[in-house]
Amino acid sequence: MTIRGLCFYINLLGLATAAAVISPLYRHTSLQPVALGYSLPLLVGLGLVTLVGLIVFIAILTQGPVFNRRLCVGMVAAAGLLEAGARLLPGGPSAIEDTGRWPKPYVMFGGKPHTAQFNGQGFRIAGPVPQEKAPGELRVMVIGASAVLYGSTVAQTIPGVLEQLWHEAGARQARVYNVGVVSYVSGQELALLLHTIVDYHPDLVIVYDGGNDLYLPMVADPRPGYPFNYLMTEAGLAQVAGRTSGVQAWTSLWYRSRFLQRLLGHQIADSVASLGRLRRESGYQTPAWEEAIVVAYLTNVEKMCRLARAYDFKLAVFLQPMLYTKTPVGKEQQIALGAASVSQYMQRQYDRARAGLQDLNAGFAAEGRCHCVDLSQALTAYDRPTFHDVIHTDDAGNAFMARQIAAALAQRGWLGTRSQAALDNTRQVR
Repeated sequence: MTIRGLCFYINLLGLATAAAVISPLYRHTSLQPVALGYSLPLLVGLGLVTLVGLIVFIAILTQGPVFNRRLCVGMVAAAGLLEAGARLLPGGPSAIEDTGRWPKPYVMFGGKPHTAQFNGQGFRIAGPVPQEKAPGELRVMVIGASAVLYGSTVAQTIPGVLEQLWHEAGARQARVYNVGVVSYVSGQELALLLHTIVDYHPDLVIVYDGGNDLYLPMVADPRPGYPFNYLMTEAGLAQVAGRTSGVQAWTSLWYRSRFLQRLLGHQIADSVASLGRLRRESGYQTPAWEEAIVVAYLTNVEKMCRLARAYDFKLAVFLQPMLYTKTPVGKEQQIALGAASVSQYMQRQYDRARAGLQDLNAGFAAEGRCHCVDLSQALTAYDRPTFHDVIHTDDAGNAFMARQIAAALAQRGWLGTRSQAALDNTRQVR
């Protein structure tokens, strides 16, 4: 084979490789579609890429050996420069250590111990949490996902504000611990409660959740009740065991490129994990699929209530608000809502969750130990744009929601100087 012929085939192979790498983009469905299921930036990007690809393909076939040699050298040089630049620039998906999703048994992941943000137990708490309570301590532990974890400082998280409110109510002995973990769903919270939290003998456990359970199956792993992005864990295990398909193996090879991770990381990951197949198998977006998502959430909440009985603590579950449950929504936040179909889906799911929590309240009312509160519409009358995205509020929003939680607890006598007595009295109910 001559040098001319080699460059010709290298160019064709390079073009075919580029087409294979970006092919998941053509099957992608955007949450803010404007045409053909694509968002405007994706539509424009795919149009330009397709046009350039066709021009290059025609040129490879019709131009002479000089062009193909120059194109070959240019493609290799460009690929090398882009990859080097992606590796030298700070940030990027492979360069940042995900300390919030550090591997842990039973719960899948948690905070990385002994880091700037997390203590030795992987919680956003200053210093270790002793298993034995101090004399007179009212121990409150707040479980949830990033809406619990986040705040500019620990004091400005929902648990941090709650502790301040407890102290202002006269319960200076109250200690409120932030045990939120980014991306958690209720199944992980249930596992955390059973395998870890009960060992610290809480008086009261507050669960602030629901948003991830209802939203994540729409945009990540579609299987009801599965942890966040569990499909990627399965894909990694399949690769280790040599059980990947040819397409997955090919896509995984290109996922090693730092440049392609930055450019198309989400789409490549979807291809590696066979997201489309999982959606088909789970009945994605069918009524049965929607119902199964809510049932999984409510089942986990019910199990938490039963753990409260078994391990002798009080449990307060709060259905959290999202941008989808806030009205009105400012113009600057409208784009975050995505397609109308997503908003409609979230409304249906919240309606189901509210009804289910009411039923759970009725079932556990006699014990007075487990109480579920719907706070999903608490921000309806809030007069400022507090959401960063569809689920996370700013510090002022955190404080507002902490006050709503405190008010609900006060109604049951679980907040203030008589908090410990109210909790102790319930222990007589079995």
